[in-house]
Amino acid sequence: MFKLDQELEKVNNFSLYKRAEIERRLRKLSEKYRCFQIPVSNSPSIIDNGVNGPNAYISPNFDPYADEEFLAMIIETKDEIYKLLHFAEINKKGFITILKK
Repeated sequence: MFKLDQELEKVNNFSLYKRAEIERRLRKLSEKYRCFQIPVSNSPSIIDNGVNGPNAYISPNFDPYADEEFLAMIIETKDEIYKLLHFAEINKKGFITILKK
């Protein structure tokens, strides 16, 4: 059982590391997204979803997809999330199989 605990700890540490990496990427994307925003007061043509506070507005000309680097970062982050989920699922099945024996 000690060996199994060690393996579980290694899997957990790797998962936590990758999760932190993904969270850093998401913060970078969020910061880049905010760079596209401009503060505007009482303008009906501006969309405010309330997520970024009362003074955060999205420019009507905002097009994050025009920035290829921004789009590539989104796609790469999505892929990393799917890979981590797949890794977790495979390890869960593996540990369940081992524990049944």
